[in-house]
Amino acid sequence: PSPVGRDMGVLVAGTDARPGSLGARDAVEELRAADVEVGGRDAEALDADHALRRWLPIAAATCAIALAAIVFVALGGALRAARRIACAALLGVASMLPAAAAGGLLALVFGDGRLTGLFDYEPEGGPILGAVIAALVAVTAVSALRTAAFAALLAEHRGPGLDPRTAIAGRSAAALEGATAATVVGALGAAALVGSDLLAGQQLGLGVAAGVVLDLVLVRVLLAPGIARLIW
Repeated sequence: PSPVGRDMGVLVAGTDARPGSLGARDAVEELRAADVEVGGRDAEALDADHALRRWLPIAAATCAIALAAIVFVALGGALRAARRIACAALLGVASMLPAAAAGGLLALVFGDGRLTGLFDYEPEGGPILGAVIAALVAVTAVSALRTAAFAALLAEHRGPGLDPRTAIAGRSAAALEGATAATVVGALGAAALVGSDLLAGQQLGLGVAAGVVLDLVLVRVLLAPGIARLIW
């Protein structure tokens, strides 16, 4: 090592792993486990990954709470306060699930270098953070918009003499029609990016396509109507 101070030195270390690969990140982790400060592109990418993982739960919680507040207001006087709070909280949490699943899919495929033949890419030790963030923001925005609209529809259809289950079924069906059409268009547009030569575009397209489809199937078809029936 080259001394740079009284108790410090610089050691230039190499590895057989390709820069940007999983092996390079593993080498960084191993060096740091030996209480060595490591710099370079792979170390910076690893630090960015760790920072994103620390902040994602905070961002998700913030979005869920904000959406729950919007749903609470949108429901108006359709329910008593306690039930409005429960419905808003459950819908807020459920609406975060598609984005979480999309992020997990990107980490599973691109973080561990899987499906390289299908997507024709070289593993880089993890998905591109900009693409992941853009995909998560897009899916979260779509889910939040649909949930807020669904809550407003439920409040509008609530009234004296109306059977709650009939009202929920009618509002769910009306919301599902528009959501299905939007999902088909959005998923096809995002899927087109998966076939591009740009790795960031592939990751963004896969994340958005998977997220909007999951939102339709998991939240719009199953969870949102189920939560409304349970609370009502």
